[in-house]
Amino acid sequence: MTCLRCLTVVFLILASGLARADAKRYAVVIGANHGDAREMRLHFAEADAERIAQTLRSVGDFPAAHVLQMTGVSADEVRNALLDLNARLRQESGDSVLVVYYSGHADADRLHLGGSYLELRELRDILAGSSAGSRVLVIDACRSGAITRVKGGSPVPTFAVHLDDMPPPAGFAILTSSAEGEDSQESDVLAGSFFTYYFNSGLIGAADQNHDGQVTLAEAFAFASEQTTRATLSTLAGPQHPTFRFELGGRQDLVLARPRSPRQGLGVLQFESPGNYVLRRADASGMRPVVAEVAARTGGAQVALPEGRYEITLRNPDRVLEGWCEVRDGAVVSVSASELRRVDSARMVRKGGERSRVYSLLADGGLHSAPYGLGDLGPAIGLVLRRDGRRFSLETRFGWAWGSTSNRNQFGVTTNQFMGSLAALYVFDLGPLALGAGLEAGILVMHQRTWDARDNQPIYTYGAVNNPYGNPRVSLSLPGQLGDSTTCGPLAGPLLQVDLHLVSKTYARLDAGLPFTLMQVSDPSGEAAWKVGRQYRVSLGIGYYF
Repeated sequence: MTCLRCLTVVFLILASGLARADAKRYAVVIGANHGDAREMRLHFAEADAERIAQTLRSVGDFPAAHVLQMTGVSADEVRNALLDLNARLRQESGDSVLVVYYSGHADADRLHLGGSYLELRELRDILAGSSAGSRVLVIDACRSGAITRVKGGSPVPTFAVHLDDMPPPAGFAILTSSAEGEDSQESDVLAGSFFTYYFNSGLIGAADQNHDGQVTLAEAFAFASEQTTRATLSTLAGPQHPTFRFELGGRQDLVLARPRSPRQGLGVLQFESPGNYVLRRADASGMRPVVAEVAARTGGAQVALPEGRYEITLRNPDRVLEGWCEVRDGAVVSVSASELRRVDSARMVRKGGERSRVYSLLADGGLHSAPYGLGDLGPAIGLVLRRDGRRFSLETRFGWAWGSTSNRNQFGVTTNQFMGSLAALYVFDLGPLALGAGLEAGILVMHQRTWDARDNQPIYTYGAVNNPYGNPRVSLSLPGQLGDSTTCGPLAGPLLQVDLHLVSKTYARLDAGLPFTLMQVSDPSGEAAWKVGRQYRVSLGIGYYF
């Protein structure tokens, strides 16, 4: 069967007005990483289900005993669980809310659960037959591109989901994460689908734009729709445009979450300044997974989070700021932009920011040796064009170095080196520093001038490799030249770098390299042979991101 490409998230909800505070809330949350035999195993379906279940328990007024989380189950198990819950709800009095969430493989007609299938029409009918006053169905089955992976198998022609072809009863709503003909996507950086990630961020408070402490269906969808479209603009699959359809029946909107009234073990972050905030939680292993995003149009936005230490990144058009805060049980912690420090662009790329690459230009200067003993340490300058990506950085390097040496009583050698190379590095961030290690490979062109050390005059060579005083020397000279010669050869070697962000878009770099060269060198007897020469260099430079 094919993957559900057009529809990532479908909500069938009875928007029956402002849900009363005493309404009983139930949820069945299903995650299935395995579909049928021909579909590859998913990575994030069960993680998405766990994320939604936790949010419903913490800020959605769903008692833990009323949230049934199912993973690796069959279609019969899901069907029986829903029917049993419907029977239970018919025996209870008062208003109720039922949420059913599914993340896994699907096609236009049915869900794929470990080799078994559940028809979408049957699933819709089960919800339609529920006595719950408000019903929500979430189906998340997506495919991805670029830095994401396909969720559901091989690419197939686009199709429409038949569930929307059935007119919903009064009060039902249908929301889709992408329009027909578009790809719904999931992200490795977010460790889940784009729409579900942003919908979940909205539920914990990011969608509460009027700061009344409640998140409604309309607010959650508006936030998720805007952020999903923005986040997918740069993916290979292209942008997603979430859509919706529902029958309100003349009633008001449904409150889905109350992030200002979190359960025990949760705290609240309040952002004093507007901006786009990305929140990452530090775990015991040192990993910092992305937890949520907040697009605050005004100051005062809040989100509810579990206790712990969080890294906060504030993205504004002209700068990126970063800092840490501690979320405490029941406490409201204020986050001020003045307490955050500026972050360079490359670090944000490596951390999975909106841009997947950033370019910079660097000029440096330092000391450089010459190969084959043809010069002591001498001055060197260079120009570097760099491309920082999420995993690796690439550089195009150009440089010049000068060196000179002599044996005082006989002759001397002056060497000019012109270098061009390409380098690939792995860069990781350690506190305020960015450490890089990699390899470079390129071409070295050397121009040598040989001179008499006693009178500083050029040495003439006419087919001989011995100088006029009969003393042998190692030479790159070409016979017939006035003590000058030019030769070239490949160079390659390791390099190390340390970067430090300065102000605005500038950074400082300490660079060290150990390139090896291969050139044809004449020995004292006049025999030319290919020999490996070793060099070393160290430089300090200033770079600018653009």
